[in-house]
Amino acid sequence: MASKPYDKETENYYRLCCLLFEAGTEAMRQVFLKHVSDDGQPLPPNQFHVFMKQKKNHLIQKKLYKTQRELLFPSEGEADINKLDMTLLNILISNLCVCGDEELKKVTDLKNFRNDQAHKKDYRINLAEFVREWSRLSAILEALGVNRVVIDDYANKNINDTDREMIITKIQQVLEDLKERVGGVEERVDGMDERVDGMDERLEIVEQTQHDLSNKMMRLENTEENKFLSGRLSSLFILS
Repeated sequence: MASKPYDKETENYYRLCCLLFEAGTEAMRQVFLKHVSDDGQPLPPNQFHVFMKQKKNHLIQKKLYKTQRELLFPSEGEADINKLDMTLLNILISNLCVCGDEELKKVTDLKNFRNDQAHKKDYRINLAEFVREWSRLSAILEALGVNRVVIDDYANKNINDTDREMIITKIQQVLEDLKERVGGVEERVDGMDERVDGMDERLEIVEQTQHDLSNKMMRLENTEENKFLSGRLSSLFILS
C-alpha cells in the first residue's frame, strides 16, 4: 500500500522526529552502555538483564511507573535494553552512569528537544524552522557520538506510514509520561499542603497555650503583688 501523501511542512516534522526518536534513542542507549560498567568497558547489550538484576535494590527506590518497572524487571522473560525509550534511558543514565558534565548536558538537551517536539500542536514545521532545528539536533547527536553519515541519511530517508505511526506512538508516550509526572508532582504538593495545614493547627495550639500561660503568669504576679502590698499595709497599721 502506498504511503499517504503529506504536505511539505508535515513531512519536515516527521523527518525531524524520525531522526530524533531513532538516532536519538540509539545515542542514549550507547551512552548508557559505555558508562555503566565499573571496569571501564562497555556493557554488552545481551548482559543488560544481568546488570539490572544487580541494580534492582537501588533502582526500585526511584520514582518509576509500573510500566517502567515491568520493562526493567519483567515478571516473565528478561529485560531488553532495546525496548527502553528515551525517558527510561535518561533515568538510567542519571542514576547509574558516571558521565562527564558536558555529556550529561547533551543528554539533557536531547531530552528537552524531544519534549519541545512532542508539544507541537499541529505536527508541522516550516522550512526555516526545520533547517534550524535539524542543525540543533544534529549538533547534539554528533556530540553524543552519532556519525554524521547516519544523520545525513535521515535527511534523504523516505518517510513511510510505518515511520509516521512510530513517531505518533512515541509522542503519545512522551505526553503520557509528562502527564504522569505532573500528576505525581500535584500529589506531592497536595501532601505538602496537608502537612502545612497540620503544622498551622499545631502552631495555633502552641500560640493558644502560650497565651494561656501568659495570662496565668500575670494573674499569679498580681496575686503575689497583692499579697506583698497587703503585708506592707498591715505592717504600717501595726506600727502606727
